[in-house]
Amino acid sequence: MWYEFPEASELFSNDKQFMFGHAMLNAPKINAPSDEELWTSFTHDVEIELPSESIWYSFNSKLKIPEEYYDVSKTIAVADQESATFVRGGNILPMLKIYGQETSLLNAINNPMVLDIYSDDDGSAVGILYLDDGMSLEYDTQ
Repeated sequence: MWYEFPEASELFSNDKQFMFGHAMLNAPKINAPSDEELWTSFTHDVEIELPSESIWYSFNSKLKIPEEYYDVSKTIAVADQESATFVRGGNILPMLKIYGQETSLLNAINNPMVLDIYSDDDGSAVGILYLDDGMSLEYDTQ
């Protein structure tokens, strides 16, 4: 966190979340879920702290996170099959379309690509797409 947000010294000691590259913040499920969480709601409580230097979106729902979640420690309920992953505004993430039947990346490699766009306050976003034919050392970035 300190690498991406050097001005946010309050995040330096936060060991419950991390940046995955420049665009994604992940808060893993560290603690075991309570019996009540398992039996009733199938969720897991996760503690997050989103820096206000950026706007944030939920990776799962694609919705913008309200500002009252910024710069404070909040506990959120995360569904059993999801992760507490957030995308920083201003980024475009190239994603491989998964239809649900694929059990490995190789089964989905010919599926179409989609671009998930998470705009910043100005309505703009940038991203990098690395294309590789999977056979040669030739590649192209766009």
